[in-house]
Amino acid sequence: MKKLILFTFLSLQVCAFAQQKKKADRFDTKIREAEGDLNGDGLADKVILSMDTIAADVPLRLQIFFAQANRTLKLVTSTTQLIEPQYPNGGKYGGRQIPNFEIEKGKLIIISDTGHGQSLHTFKYQNGNFELVHFFKVYWDGKNTTTETDFNLLTGMKTLKSKSLGSEKINNQTKSKVLIRPLPKIQDLVAFENKPYY
Repeated sequence: MKKLILFTFLSLQVCAFAQQKKKADRFDTKIREAEGDLNGDGLADKVILSMDTIAADVPLRLQIFFAQANRTLKLVTSTTQLIEPQYPNGGKYGGRQIPNFEIEKGKLIIISDTGHGQSLHTFKYQNGNFELVHFFKVYWDGKNTTTETDFNLLTGMKTLKSKSLGSEKINNQTKSKVLIRPLPKIQDLVAFENKPYY
């Protein structure tokens, strides 16, 4: 009887582990991919955004791979909390477009639609992590004003400009210095627009 109980317990543990592993590996639908040198070694690294279409909230996973000399890819960063799931509200569409990615001059740029504008998050590989080094956002108030936020996290200089819609004339501009140390790491950020310093 003890052997039967032990066998049943071990079987349940193996099944639970297999289900957890299966759940973790369900990001099987590739949504976006970008290639370019992110660590300065001359090899084409890869950024992949994939979706779990089985989970009710349809989460997204961002992975960054460094190319190796033997033509394999090495996973260096993976996060499921950076980009809001497609159905975060109990199965209701959250209204966010899936971001686009670019690799430019060794930096990863994530371009997001914010509903009333766009934002660009620029990450650079330094200190063993992808750190947020620049943030830019354009926001339309739904009436006649657009506001631009330009934040260089390396220098701490943050500029806010407001303009009338369709005009380049600046109605209001403020500059401030906001030093954030350590710089935010890509794997620690949660759903971009919820960060107070943006």
